[in-house]
Amino acid sequence: GCKPGWISGPSGCYRLFIGNARRLNAKEMCYTHDSHLVIIDSLEENKFLSVLLQTNNDNHVWLTDGLMFRKRWTWRSHVKVISTFYWFPGWMPNKEFAEPSKRGRCISLSNMFEYNGKLYMTTYFFWKVTNCNSVTGFICERKKTPHITE
Repeated sequence: GCKPGWISGPSGCYRLFIGNARRLNAKEMCYTHDSHLVIIDSLEENKFLSVLLQTNNDNHVWLTDGLMFRKRWTWRSHVKVISTFYWFPGWMPNKEFAEPSKRGRCISLSNMFEYNGKLYMTTYFFWKVTNCNSVTGFICERKKTPHITE
């Protein structure tokens, strides 16, 4: 199961943190809770997080463990090159303002994207490149603890 304050999901337990931070602070905060910045392994997990984040209207950009490292997108805490991406596809019909952009080195989940200088909301949280030093919220993930049966 998950400890109090953590939410059970497809790949473990999740906890949302809101507040201005740098990636390093976010990473350390997760470590103090025996967890790491979220690693998104599947579409199922991305959909789960998208629904979870929609319940929180205070923040629209959530940091993950994804980082540009040695010219490759990597899940940094597991030093694993990312093979499947859920980038914002851009605005139809021409896929304008699609991600990944060149705005930073961190991957965040977001439901707010630019179009001609204005920000618009989407109903789904896609991946977006963000500045690692201006984090407004982040997601920690930890393993579920096995149930002890008597």
